[in-house]
Amino acid sequence: MTTRYALFASLCALAGPATAQLPTNPLRFYDQSIEFASRGMLGTGPGHVSQALTYGQAIGLSRLTWVRYVVQDQNGTTTSPWNVRLAGLASTGLPNYAAATTIAGPFVLPVTPGPIAYRVTHTFTTTPVAFPVAGDQTHVCVEWVAGANVSEMSLQMSNAPLSAQPPCSTNESPRVEAKVPTSEQLAWSGPPATPPTALPLSWAFDLGFAEPTLQGVALPYAGSPGISCVANTGYAALDPDFNDLGPSTPARFDDYQWQLEAGSGFAGGVAVLLHSQTVLNAPLAVPGISGRFYLDPLDPLFALVTPIALNASGSGSLTLGLATAPAAIRALAGSIPSWSTQAVVVPKSGPLVFSQLWTMRPRTAPPGFMSSSASSTTPLRITKPTTMQTFTIRNDGRGVLAVVLLAGTVRLGGATILERTMQTMAVPPAVTTIQITGARTGATNFVYR
Repeated sequence: MTTRYALFASLCALAGPATAQLPTNPLRFYDQSIEFASRGMLGTGPGHVSQALTYGQAIGLSRLTWVRYVVQDQNGTTTSPWNVRLAGLASTGLPNYAAATTIAGPFVLPVTPGPIAYRVTHTFTTTPVAFPVAGDQTHVCVEWVAGANVSEMSLQMSNAPLSAQPPCSTNESPRVEAKVPTSEQLAWSGPPATPPTALPLSWAFDLGFAEPTLQGVALPYAGSPGISCVANTGYAALDPDFNDLGPSTPARFDDYQWQLEAGSGFAGGVAVLLHSQTVLNAPLAVPGISGRFYLDPLDPLFALVTPIALNASGSGSLTLGLATAPAAIRALAGSIPSWSTQAVVVPKSGPLVFSQLWTMRPRTAPPGFMSSSASSTTPLRITKPTTMQTFTIRNDGRGVLAVVLLAGTVRLGGATILERTMQTMAVPPAVTTIQITGARTGATNFVYR
């Protein structure tokens, strides 16, 4: 592992050793702007801050090769150590910092007079870190360890106020759809032995993986000339607003882009993006393609096949093109409750490979769906309407859901619904009850029809 410290103001990094390295295909969950540094809810003591990656955006990733973030120290003459860790969810559905795995650290900043900020980069390109993607969330954490200067140490955050903000300088806080504010609950912090708290922001971690990465991007919205905009890879990319459903001021009509990074080994190759609303209950191994296939080939959206040419760096992108699309096309794109995408990457020579899954929610409160929650102790039981032939459910987190189709007390089928994905299942005529149970004692939210 190599660690580099760069003064954030000048970005003058120390060079690491030259060795054979794996790709560091990037992925991030903040909007590429930095507004402030924070300690979250830690006060002046030690504890964790973390950013969650859900199954819907991370499954298919397994080898972490790079982590970058900015540490700010208000008093550079004293030091306090920190660790970089990975954590899952506890039985409560909260980040399980107590069982987190340390992947780098402890570290301290160089002693420097006065306040200072450093961009810190850890590279694992010779020996990647195993990145465990469970059915719900994986948290990338910084743990501030007790020390002389722990109260002065903070991490930079992106000002995504109260969830999905538009991809411009004017923030929508929060995005409201059907009078329900969107709450991502992906950024967290907590002192030791204290339940973590969700924050309406995103921690500014940049990650790199050996596998090809597919990054969703909410693009500057149409009809807003003169506003300074950037491509938003943060919460707006998870929940884009194609039709100003908020509504926000100014009006928000996002376009969308998928950015694919495969590494120089795929230079000059091509990729194909495949799409579906629902995902498979069990992913498929496809002969001749490395990785797993998660999309539902029977879904109507699977008919949309979009190619991408890769440049000399093995990168490429595809823009949906809603900025100039007819209103009916924009409305159609904005009506989709869950949109999952996966790339098949084709090098000039060598085996094909899948990217990870990337899922967005153009409609957070889709018409015709009911909203509810369930836990391991409080399942939801739905009496099946006599005319029901299919059942669709979208898991909004936190945690995994189990759906069981019952005829009285006899199980006739079911499925596991993983976080930030949607599935549709056939309902046999004999079914009388649909039971939905969470895997955690805390509530898991979902919509269904």
